[in-house]
Amino acid sequence: MKRAVAEYVAICDTCQHVKEEHQRPTGEKQVFGPDIIQDAEQQLRIVQENLRVAQSRQRSYADVHRRDLSFKVDDHVYLKLKKCLRVPEEQAPQEGLEVQEDLTYTEHPVKILDTLERSTRNKRIKMCRVQWSHHTEAEATWEREDELKAAYPALFAN
Repeated sequence: MKRAVAEYVAICDTCQHVKEEHQRPTGEKQVFGPDIIQDAEQQLRIVQENLRVAQSRQRSYADVHRRDLSFKVDDHVYLKLKKCLRVPEEQAPQEGLEVQEDLTYTEHPVKILDTLERSTRNKRIKMCRVQWSHHTEAEATWEREDELKAAYPALFAN
């Protein structure tokens, strides 16, 4: 396909004239004369002018909508605060929550939801998906079975 296009362009007289007008020399033949510099400067001026116009448009829009506000002590100010719509699923149940002085609470496992056995090169590790107190099933975490048995033996009484 390329060869066919190249042959057609070589034969076509109009293509040769257009090619000479629009093609610039490459490599060492490329001329860095005043023409190229003037073209670059003109393009730079156009870009700068467009940027200046856009900035002035934004500035005038902002000036129209801007209000100078000043407040003093004991001024009554109306703030546009919106009510926080709470989502019940994201709310932790707080009935039996015992909070210590440092604002922490103790968690204990409620039930085991799932078990899994992971294999490394040398050994197998049993994992349990545990639902903790004051948390939903979606917030359950994977814990090692041997650590759970050591810390909470009553959980594995079955």
